[in-house]
Amino acid sequence: MDDIKYYKCTKEFSVNLVDQYGYETTESRTIHVGSVWYWDTENTNPVGTEITLVEVENEDWIGIDKDDLNMFFTNYIPVT
Repeated sequence: MDDIKYYKCTKEFSVNLVDQYGYETTESRTIHVGSVWYWDTENTNPVGTEITLVEVENEDWIGIDKDDLNMFFTNYIPVT
């Protein structure tokens, strides 16, 4: 069963980037309003955060917690 959930960013914010070992770096990334992301709830989280979202446009990913998901994103149904 396909258990992928899509979200659209509703408020710009920044996240600290993490390296391949799951440690935060000194770099950050701005997440822009209107960007669309997906959360594949069937796959494990590679960096130890609650949620790993993957940007639809370029497959970049971020690790966030559920509070950030609720604060900065809304459910989104992609047009097919």
